Amino acid sequence: ILGWDDPLPLRLLPQWKEVVSTCLEVQNLVMPRSYYPAGHGIPEKQQLFAFADASDLAFCCVVYIRTVTTTGEVFVAFVYGSSNVLPKGTTYKGCLSIPRAELCAATSLAEKVRDIELELKSTGEGSALSEPTQYFTDSQDVLDWLANTKDRQKRYVANRVRQILTNSSLPSWHHIPCLLYTSDAADD
Repeated sequence: ILGWDDPLPLRLLPQWKEVVSTCLEVQNLVMPRSYYPAGHGIPEKQQLFAFADASDLAFCCVVYIRTVTTTGEVFVAFVYGSSNVLPKGTTYKGCLSIPRAELCAATSLAEKVRDIELELKSTGEGSALSEPTQYFTDSQDVLDWLANTKDRQKRYVANRVRQILTNSSLPSWHHIPCLLYTSDAADD
């Protein structure tokens, strides 16, 4: 039995090198995926729909792509989803701030959508991204912060608003009521 800090015996070294080599190869693994079924035309229009939400413990982001093909059929496919534990700084005066958590979710979403759009364009999949991405949040606070051009905002908020508006545009952000928000259904 080996202890945590014991050196690896020479007889196990070839196997260890193979494990390390395999791990390095897996990092380069790419699995192409289709966002619409084959044999149903080619994409005429594509648009991303992105959702952000937060709770008192975590935030999440989900992105879907809507494709209209030359046959007139419409397909919606899952592109990306993530959940993250809330980062430090989502408190205000020592208490958890759900609006700040929602702002973190929106910031993460805008950055991820930028990456997705660049990836789709680099692979040729995004050539039909004919409509701007639409972003949704159930936080009116986030939308108010994004739309605020008059009042000076706290540094925490101002930095995240700048990041969001660098990666997206204000008209593409929309409010969706909590009752209609699919991610909130899991909270009940």
